[in-house]
Amino acid sequence: MMWASYMNRACDRWIYFYGELDGIEGWISFGNDTKDRPEGFETGTVSAAGVPDLPYEEAAEKLNITENQRKKFIKPFYYGLIDGDGDLETQDDTMVYLVMFDQIDPIRFALWNFSCDAKGNRDPHSPAWDWQYVIHNPAVNKQYGYRARVIYKPFVGRADVVREFEHWKSELKLK
Repeated sequence: MMWASYMNRACDRWIYFYGELDGIEGWISFGNDTKDRPEGFETGTVSAAGVPDLPYEEAAEKLNITENQRKKFIKPFYYGLIDGDGDLETQDDTMVYLVMFDQIDPIRFALWNFSCDAKGNRDPHSPAWDWQYVIHNPAVNKQYGYRARVIYKPFVGRADVVREFEHWKSELKLK
C-alpha cells in the first residue's frame, strides 16, 4: 500500500528522519542533490535499518520498489518543512509536516519530485513525500494495519519533533 502526499510550497524537497547513513547513526536528510541520479537529486524509498530489501524481477518497473542502500531509518517518523503562508520570500512562518507510524519494519518512506517549474526544471518546492506499508507473504483472511499520525504546526526544532513522536508513542502505549 502506498500513500502519496503531493506538497505545495515546501521550503525544500528534503525529508528528515533519525536513522543511519553508511552505518553512522544520526539525523539524515533525503532528497539531497547528487550527480548519481538523472534527476540531479535523491529520489526513491528508504526502509528501516536491518530490513531486507524488497525482491523484484530485473525486468520489472522498480520505481516504488528499490530502497536507498546508504540511508535507513531507525525511528518510524519523518518530517519536512513547509512555507506556512506560501510566500517563499518570508522566513518567519516555517511549518513542520510530521508523519509518525506505530511500527517500523513494514513502513518505507519515499520521496519523489515530478513537478516542474515554468522552465522545465524539477520544482524543489513541490515534492511528493510518500510512505509505503509492505506486507510480505500476506495470508488470506488475515487483517493487517498500522496507525499513523500527521502533525502540521509551526516548526520549533528537531527536539520538538522527537517530543511529539514520544508523546504519541506513550498515548498508544508503544515500546
